[in-house]
Amino acid sequence: MGNAAATLAISLDQEAAYSGGSLSGRAYLYVKEEIKCTALQLEVFGAEFSHVHWTTQETHGSGENRKTVTKHHHAYARRHLLRVVVTLASFPNGSLPPGSYEFPFSLVLPSGLPSSMYAAGGGGSCKISYSVKSHARSLTSRRAVGRSRQS
Repeated sequence: MGNAAATLAISLDQEAAYSGGSLSGRAYLYVKEEIKCTALQLEVFGAEFSHVHWTTQETHGSGENRKTVTKHHHAYARRHLLRVVVTLASFPNGSLPPGSYEFPFSLVLPSGLPSSMYAAGGGGSCKISYSVKSHARSLTSRRAVGRSRQS
C-alpha cells in the first residue's frame, strides 16, 4: 500500500458462501491522489487444482554392476469452475478524484458449484478454492490500477 495512489479493500457480509446462494459485501476504494480509471470491477473466481506424484524404477546392468534408478514424476492440472466479473462503478470521464469510496455489491452464485476443500497424502494433493478480487481499470491499459483479494 505505502505510496500507492489508490488502495482497494473488500469486505464480505458473510464468512461462507454457498452454491446457489448470494454473495454480498462492499468494495472500498481510497484514492490518495487523482487516478486514471474507467471502471471498478469485482471478480469472483473458482478453480480446482490437482497434483499427483509417482515413482518408477528402472534396473540396468547385471551382477555387481546392477543399478536401480528411481525416477520421480509429477502431473499437475487446473480446471476453472467459475469466473464472474461485475462492474461496480463506471467513471466516464476516465479519472477519479481523491476521496474515500464505498461500493456495495450482491450477486447470486451459480448452483452446482463444489465446496471449497483441500486434501493431501499418498502421493498427491487436490484443492478447490474460490476468491473475490476487485480491480480499478485504467483508461490507457487493461492492467489494474489497484487490486484487492479475499479468499
